[in-house]
Amino acid sequence: MSVICNNALNRVINEFHLTKPSEILDKLNILVEESFSKSGADIRDGMDIALCALDYTSRTVEYAGANNSLYYVTAEGMKEIKADRQPIGRFESKVPFKNHTLHLASGDAIYLFSDGIADQFGGPQGKKFKYKRVLEILKNSAAKKQNEQKNAILDGFRSWKGNLEQVDDVCLMGVRL
Repeated sequence: MSVICNNALNRVINEFHLTKPSEILDKLNILVEESFSKSGADIRDGMDIALCALDYTSRTVEYAGANNSLYYVTAEGMKEIKADRQPIGRFESKVPFKNHTLHLASGDAIYLFSDGIADQFGGPQGKKFKYKRVLEILKNSAAKKQNEQKNAILDGFRSWKGNLEQVDDVCLMGVRL
């Protein structure tokens, strides 16, 4: 799935020259389904993604998401822009992805992450890390320098995971404007 989506995403950007996140996800969906159809198999797999287009000059962020929300921190605190509740790939109740535009001030930050961090088992009872813990670490470290934030996230994740095996890929990205 990762290879199919990566190839399709490269085509959407380089061949179709789309730049609006919602349009990119809509086209990505079409290309992924075409790949599934060509295989002849009835593939029922999907991919979650959060996609942003950043304009540093105007401090504007455009975002669209397939099951992965965008979180941002301003002087007023942490907020969420919810993702559309559908994956990239075959999905019965598919609708076009929504595009969201966000205007941020200097010093504000955005965060995107995969479900791998929240789904990691660990802690004293071997339970999931969960989104609440991830967001708590981000809130508590938002005022710190980015390297210090990275260390807080890694320390929290590794401490929770302990000696348990990592269950999924983990990707967390933060950008401060």
